[in-house]
Amino acid sequence: MLASGRKGEAMARRLDIHVHTVRRRITRQAPNAETRFQAGVQAALRGRLAG
Repeated sequence: MLASGRKGEAMARRLDIHVHTVRRRITRQAPNAETRFQAGVQAALRGRLAG
């Protein structure tokens, strides 16, 4: 979902979880990322993209 450009709120609605949970999961999956795009790329490389 990150790779497709969805915002945290949209991902939270789709996953039926709180937006803070989405943000926390993004941070955990890509702790060294400086941008959401970088986080998406790192998650994709690890095979952890949902959506």
